[in-house]
Amino acid sequence: MGESAGLPRFRFEGINVEGAKAVLEGKPLPEALQETPTRFKLSFGGEVVLYPGPCDYVRYRLVRWVYNAVKPRLAAWPPAYQWLLSTVQSM
Repeated sequence: MGESAGLPRFRFEGINVEGAKAVLEGKPLPEALQETPTRFKLSFGGEVVLYPGPCDYVRYRLVRWVYNAVKPRLAAWPPAYQWLLSTVQSM
């Protein structure tokens, strides 16, 4: 409707994943999301699209094995996890 009148199209990215899943399943928005930007963005209508999350690719097999073994332990400690991630990305 707006595009046919020459108005710009806006993309409301960044809604809560749980809210997006609820909308896609035809369920109401969870109570915790009623007074949030997610509800505001959804109030405009439109199509909700759920994209896949990020993944890590480590090129070298030995480094990948170490990375996969250490990553779950370091995920609880963000500074160490960021260090590991930046080290692997620089390879």
